[in-house]
Order: sequence, then structure tokens, then C-alpha cells
Amino acid sequence: MNAPLYLTYLADKLKSYGVPFIRQRVSALDEAYDIPHIGPVDLVINATGLGAKSLLGVQDSKVFPARGQTVLVKAPNVLTNYGCRDTDFLPKGESMYIIPRPSPEGHVILGGTFLPNVYSTLPDPEVAERILKNAYDLCPALSNGQGWEKIEVVKHNVGLRPCREGGARIELEERMTGEGKLLPASVKGKGRKVGVVHAYGIGPAG
Repeated sequence: MNAPLYLTYLADKLKSYGVPFIRQRVSALDEAYDIPHIGPVDLVINATGLGAKSLLGVQDSKVFPARGQTVLVKAPNVLTNYGCRDTDFLPKGESMYIIPRPSPEGHVILGGTFLPNVYSTLPDPEVAERILKNAYDLCPALSNGQGWEKIEVVKHNVGLRPCREGGARIELEERMTGEGKLLPASVKGKGRKVGVVHAYGIGPAG
């Protein structure tokens, strides 16, 4: 699956049904119940990922990042998925996978890493080289057998997977807004009964 294209498709589908998309920064969960241009709402879906660690009203200490690094390459003739988790072959926190991304561009994702509690979002050149070398060993067709150096790199990707100790938090919580000493003045004291569906800590599951 081409995840970026699929997410765009889902967003366009929702927009066609009249669902508005509004980007707004909030520092407290209570702010989400009265966002300008929407008005008061009674239910919020808290899918804040790593933000659940610092969002006032949630502040889940079990949330942590797992750093992932991949390389996007062009290899239109590679149409098969590959995967390898051999701990004798790969360093700790790394796995080897090759995932063709359906698109006219012939892109393929090569990975990757899973490093808990690592916050850096800068690509590591040594890791990138190791990914390319290991991928070529597994699938020489990535460069038509011309060596790992000839693989056509499109870009390097680094992301922080939003993980959580004990697994994802998926639950409905009934709560009162406006309670708490640290709330912004705009929502402080405006108490009313509302609901929140927590949906975070999903990690690498997308």
C-alpha cells in the first residue's frame, strides 16, 4: 500500500461528505472542546500520538518514541516484498525490509530501524549505508545487479513512532472540562460533562 496516497484519498473522501479539516495547536485537552469556527463539542478523539505525553489533561508518562529510519529509492522492477529480522545478521534495533510502493514512480521503501527512546530526527549516514547494503544483498534487482552504490536514492526518511508501554490506549473516558490549575484562561472554569476517546500509543501499527 502507498500510505501517503491512501491517506490523501481518505481525506478527500471525508471532505466530499462535508467534513471540515481545521489545523489548530492546543496545549490542553480542554481546548479541543471549543475550537473557533466549530463551536462546542461533546466528544473528542484523542489521537495525539507522542503529544499525549505532554498534553495537559492527558500527560501519559508511558508514551515514548521509537526512532525509525528508512530510504526511499527508485526501482520500478522490484515488485516483491522482502523481510528479515535475523539478529545474527543485523544490529540490535534494526530489521531489513523491502516494500514496493504502488505508484507510477516505481518507488520502494528500504528499512529500517526501531530504536526506543531515541528522539533524533536527523538521518544517520552510517545507518542509511547499512540499509542500502543489506537491501542489495537481499535483492540485487534494486540496481539491476550493479552494486548497492548504484541504487537510485530518492530521499532519506526519519520518523518517531508513537509507542506506549503496555500497548495502545483505546478507551472512552467521561470527564469534566475546566478543572485544573494549569489550564489556559480561555477554558479554565468552563466546566461541563464531555467524553474523550483515547486512541494513541499505536507505535508502528499505523
